Amino acid sequence: MDWWNELTQLQRFFAMAAIPATAIMLIQFLLLILGFSHDDGDLDFDGDTELQDAFDSDLDDLSDGSDGGLHESADALRLFSLRSIIAFLSVGGWMGVAAAGWNLSMPIVFLLAITAGWLALYFVA
Repeated sequence: MDWWNELTQLQRFFAMAAIPATAIMLIQFLLLILGFSHDDGDLDFDGDTELQDAFDSDLDDLSDGSDGGLHESADALRLFSLRSIIAFLSVGGWMGVAAAGWNLSMPIVFLLAITAGWLALYFVA
């Protein structure tokens, strides 16, 4: 508690974002190490099915279909995943705590914190 009481109000603001985000990021990291990443949700089951007449269709011309590729705009949405937002809050928060301890002006502290958080968000995505 002495550490918390020695922080300035600005450092407490950044720490209140950084501490929970860091805890969540550590939990995500441990789950990743243990094999619970986002693409490991396999489900196996056995069963007998008869689908002989279920899909009766005429496929004369397939040239009007889609190529099935992802849109270029889907890459921008990866920036705003839960993992990248947690990284933004964690890295930006701790940078804000450190920069406020360097006795810099408030706009510079926010600029450094947002820049560090944005870099973390970008590289995690």
